Order: sequence, then C-alpha cells, then structure tokens
Amino acid sequence: MRSQPPFLPISLKEGKALGIDQFDIILVTGDAYVDHPSFGTALIGRVLWDAGLSVAIIAQPDWKTDRDVTVLGKPRLFFGISSGNVDSMVNNLTPNLKRRSSDVYSPGGMPRRPDRATIVYTNRVHGAYPDVPIVIGGIEASLRRFAHYDYWQDRVRQSILADAPATLLVYGMGERQMVEIARRLDAGEPVRSLRDIRGTAYTLDIAEWRTARPEGIVEIPGFTEVSSDKAAYARAFTTHYRE
Repeated sequence: MRSQPPFLPISLKEGKALGIDQFDIILVTGDAYVDHPSFGTALIGRVLWDAGLSVAIIAQPDWKTDRDVTVLGKPRLFFGISSGNVDSMVNNLTPNLKRRSSDVYSPGGMPRRPDRATIVYTNRVHGAYPDVPIVIGGIEASLRRFAHYDYWQDRVRQSILADAPATLLVYGMGERQMVEIARRLDAGEPVRSLRDIRGTAYTLDIAEWRTARPEGIVEIPGFTEVSSDKAAYARAFTTHYRE
C-alpha cells in the first residue's frame, strides 16, 4: 500500500519526487484542488491512493486546448472526470440566465470552468487520448445519466453519455465504484467487461441491446418518447425514482 503524500501531485515533477513516472489514474476537476473531504475529487483521490494506486489531479484545465489535459501524460488505467463540487450550469448562471461574475471554487473567484464542464472536459481528454478509458462522475454526471429536462435550454436533453464519450459513468458517492473499477482494470480486465458494478451506467449500441440485453432489468421510456410526451417523461421519472 502506498503511503499518502502530503498533497496529491498536480505535476510530473511532484510525481517524480514520489518515485512515480506514470500515474495510474488522473482526475480532472472543474474546481481548484483543495485537499479537504468536502471536495469530491480530493476525497476520491485519497481513497484510490489508499487502495494502492497513484493518483494525480488536473484542476480547472483550459478547455480550449490540449495543453492542460496532456500535462501529466497518459494514465496507466483511466481518467476520472468531474465538473467539480457544483453543477457547472448552476455554478455559471443564475436562475434568470444571467452569467455569474465569480466562482467561489476558483482562485480569486475567477470563473474558469466551461458550461456543461463534464461534457467539455471529456471530449477534450478523449480527443487527446482516444484509447484511454474515461470514467465520469460527480453531481453533474449523476443528475444527467438519463434523459432529463434542461432548464437553461428549456428542453429535454439526452443522457450525458450521448454527449460525453466516457466509458463508464459513476453516480452517487462513488468511492466503492472507483476502487472496484481501478482494481479490475489493474488486474487486466478489459474495460468493456465492467458492466456488473452497482452504481455505474454505460451505453450499448442498439444491436447489442437487442441481442445481449441484461436479465432482470426495468426499462423506462427512451429519449424519443420522453422528449415529445410529458406523460412518458413522468412515467420514466417515476420508474427511475421507485428503483
């Protein structure tokens, strides 16, 4: 088991000081890195480190270039991506759709995260490292894992997995799922086999859904239905809530 460092590394230099040439996992967050359990990224990083895995953090990367998301190189196992402690749309816009002038989770209060940060970061990372698994999580991913009403666009949007090219979505608190994902990938399991972990979601293409549908599932109305029929949306939400 690795001993916990005073702070999780945020640079290759800090990694090398810990004897690490390649990190097992790199976590990307829309918040500044604050090493406190009220910040989910720091908490997940500490839990993974305690499980014997090396973890580094990329905090508030510039989403307009690949520079920041490639600064630590390629992780051995996967990238973990979150918008941060707050949904980025709530963080960036008021209920009156006015853009906020400050961000309490950024140094100096300067806004530095994009709208729909999880989608933006995931596409940027996937573009830079298309062969590396990506796990998304946090409040933004959790709340958008199904088709959902989007207040800011005043319409129903598809699951976040339709827009963010992630391998897996972790919802809820996430500690146990992240450790299990890491341990199984570390043991050599292909990422596409990780479909039995409670508290995760993933996509299937239509052909696979028709031929390899898991047993015992509860099916809810799909995006086409819920985006055009309010009653279908209500049924989907009710079924999801009961489950």
